[in-house]
Amino acid sequence: MFEIELLEYNKILNIIQNYSFLDETKKRIIDLRPTNDKEIIFKSLGEVSDAKNFIFRNSYVEIVKYSLKDIIDRIRIGASLTISEINEILSLSITSSKYISYYKKIKNLGVEISSLDVYFDNILSLKPIENEIRKIIDDDLNIIDTASNELYKIRKNIRQVEANINSKLSDLLKSLSSKLSEAIITIRNGHKVIPIKSEYKSHVKGIIYDESQSGQTVYIEPLQISELENKITSLKNEENKEINRILYELSVFISSFYDAIKNNDLNIKELDFIFSKARYAKEIDAVNVVESNVIDLIDARHPLIDKDEVVANDISLDKKRTMIITGPNTGGKTVVLKTLGLLSLMVQSGILIPVKEGSKTVIFSGIYADIGDEQSIEQSLSTFSSHMTRIVRIINSIENDSLVLLDELGSGTDPKEGASIAISILNYLRRRNIYSVSTTHYPELKEYAYQNSDILNASVEFDNESLKPTYRLLINVSGSSNALLISEKLGLNKEIIDEAKNINLEFRDEESNLIKRLEEENLKVKQLKQDYLTLKAKLENDIKNNEISFKAERNKLYKRLDVLTEEKNKLLEKTQKEATILLDEIKKVKKEIESGNKVKEDVIASLRGKTNSLYKDKYIIKSKNKNEIKVGDSVRIIEYDRIGTVLSINKNKYTILLGSLNSTFSKNEIEYVDVINQEEKAIKDIKRESTINNTVSTRLDLRGFRYEEAKEALEKFIDDALISNLNVVEIIHGYGTLALRNMVIDYCKSHDQIKSYRPGDENEGGRGVTICYLK
Repeated sequence: MFEIELLEYNKILNIIQNYSFLDETKKRIIDLRPTNDKEIIFKSLGEVSDAKNFIFRNSYVEIVKYSLKDIIDRIRIGASLTISEINEILSLSITSSKYISYYKKIKNLGVEISSLDVYFDNILSLKPIENEIRKIIDDDLNIIDTASNELYKIRKNIRQVEANINSKLSDLLKSLSSKLSEAIITIRNGHKVIPIKSEYKSHVKGIIYDESQSGQTVYIEPLQISELENKITSLKNEENKEINRILYELSVFISSFYDAIKNNDLNIKELDFIFSKARYAKEIDAVNVVESNVIDLIDARHPLIDKDEVVANDISLDKKRTMIITGPNTGGKTVVLKTLGLLSLMVQSGILIPVKEGSKTVIFSGIYADIGDEQSIEQSLSTFSSHMTRIVRIINSIENDSLVLLDELGSGTDPKEGASIAISILNYLRRRNIYSVSTTHYPELKEYAYQNSDILNASVEFDNESLKPTYRLLINVSGSSNALLISEKLGLNKEIIDEAKNINLEFRDEESNLIKRLEEENLKVKQLKQDYLTLKAKLENDIKNNEISFKAERNKLYKRLDVLTEEKNKLLEKTQKEATILLDEIKKVKKEIESGNKVKEDVIASLRGKTNSLYKDKYIIKSKNKNEIKVGDSVRIIEYDRIGTVLSINKNKYTILLGSLNSTFSKNEIEYVDVINQEEKAIKDIKRESTINNTVSTRLDLRGFRYEEAKEALEKFIDDALISNLNVVEIIHGYGTLALRNMVIDYCKSHDQIKSYRPGDENEGGRGVTICYLK
């Protein structure tokens, strides 16, 4: 037996059914009842949990409402279906397509296996049915003219006859204008008629269908119109026969898909049922639970209380199967009972519950409750009798592994007798190994709980400052009514309060005082534990936030590194291509020189320019201490060993130009550097490449050469020197007639790659030698 009414289980079902689309699903939800079949329970919970996961990943399917309840058998035998019945099948087909599309999207999101696969995999496409129906029936549920050639002809004839009728009526209105009461065409008894003055009725051949109240007007359908109307009637009969034939053929076609239709209908209704519970679970933040032989509901919330207002509680019964809750009235004791009972009913109905992940529960053989203070006027029962009547029914019905919830056990009678009966009932439940949670005001039951190790004492917390309950459940702490404290805070005379306190102390025995001290110590331990848990949670949160920040910074650095690496690779690739082209050009020039061919000066200048350009972005970097980095300074990005220029500074953040991209770094990530262009080094590198196995002399001796021979030799020598990147060369021309010396000086003056020249010193050969400095 499961207590449904007192625990407000039906309210949950009424909420869930609002999430379903199909009427049959709504009825199934309203009729849903708990079970103790574990296989059914956890299969259902798993399906709802998977559906909730689907909803989080890709929402849910909005079904086109339909019902095959009254027509599925007619489909099976191939009976001729009505247009509205065919429309139900069309809605099923559309819904089937929606589910197939939805399932594909779920699989594309990486959901590999779920308990819902068996339903989705068995939904087949009914697109052929949908296509065939749309050829015949439009969105307004009318048969389309082109549903058949015959129907098209019939309707065309009908339209032609109707046009003929309207035309003739218009002509009659003109020709009979003097005999008309009013120049209009109207309808009487389904016939188109014209209003003729009574004195002229014999002038118009036709059928009189009506007469005005004054008798001055008669409504006549002219004979020629009657004949056309008869033709219309005949055509309409033909139209209906053709429509019936079309619908029958369509029905036969649909019946050939009977198995697929029936199968899809069953699977879609099952998914609608599951997803209704899943959508509700998402709304209340509900999760699945773990089956156990103990109850451990973490942060359990009553699902009918607004989730922004409800107080979550840990409700636990482990080896101790009996819990006694004490505390003030309206403090939340009954809510705890109802929460445990209702959540247990929901679990055993395959409904996820609002608790934290990892919560555990027992599958009870039955759930019983005596909650509320209801007197039976009809049966003349007092509060005590009303409670006891239900308890008697519970005691006579319970089985092993039942859950019993008893509110204000033993109340409504003499406190001593009530406490005695309460203790006896609890002893009976304990002997039967029944799970039970009871609420009470009796101090005897608090002492009873402390005396028995298999009973769990609990209470609902009360805020002594605000004089309001907090609705928090405190385990291993018994409560009190707080009557003295509340009365004192509300301003009751101090003399009365003091006397009441003294009387209260006289009522207490040594055992009661010990219990009070134990409770006070327990509260202190609880507070210390709570402080510890709060600090632990804060530290865990700090660690988590630090990890998130670290990962974010790391990802940011990785992105920077990717950008810099990409830029570096592009630059290297470009430089390598340019270097390859330049070396090919140098080799060509070198080959020309070796072949004795003259190389023009502008070719040499161009090669030298390309060399300089190729290495214009190459630098010799020297780190240098500098306290203040300014806009325009060159800096090194320490981590990536890249050089950039400072574009802007904002507090401790420096925006650095790296190639064509900007990036921001903090001051401790960069250092100031001196940048020295190393063009000369680059040129020397090219020189080494271009002069492999060849040594170019720095001295040219022209003595003994004829003028033309000397000039040609000088040009080749200077070309080789420039290609080999020599800085200084020595040209010996002797004294003689000074012709060779003048030729050399004129050549140096006119060559744009010769920076300067001078005569040699005494130890270099004096005026018989000219020293040239190359650019």
